[in-house]
Amino acid sequence: MNSYTQPLTSEQAMKLRALLDELGFEFSPKQYTIFFAQKNKLSVAVYEKGPKVLVQGKGVEEFVQFELEPKIFGEAKLGYEEVHLPKMFEPHFGVDESGSASFWTRACKTANGSAQMRAFVPLARSFAKVPAV
Repeated sequence: MNSYTQPLTSEQAMKLRALLDELGFEFSPKQYTIFFAQKNKLSVAVYEKGPKVLVQGKGVEEFVQFELEPKIFGEAKLGYEEVHLPKMFEPHFGVDESGSASFWTRACKTANGSAQMRAFVPLARSFAKVPAV
């Protein structure tokens, strides 16, 4: 895990600042933040809008599980997604669009009506797994 974002209350933000100070984080001003702190390769930013916390760097998961969730939020969520978000694990439809339609559309328009098109159609069908008509 490289980053973690979560909304928090003003009271939680104050508690987090005190915790980071206690843990030896170094504070520095950053635009749009209430505060920004770093220690080793871990950075914690609390943004004005929300407010919300963004944790980034090395050790994000450990910091969230052992410091942020128990001492600030009072609830363990990371690693318990199946308990807190059960609908996310139910069977569902999704979209897997990679943007290839624009390629195929241009290729078809370019080759339209030509010998190239007659050669292209079987190839396109093999990629799209469309049965011959």
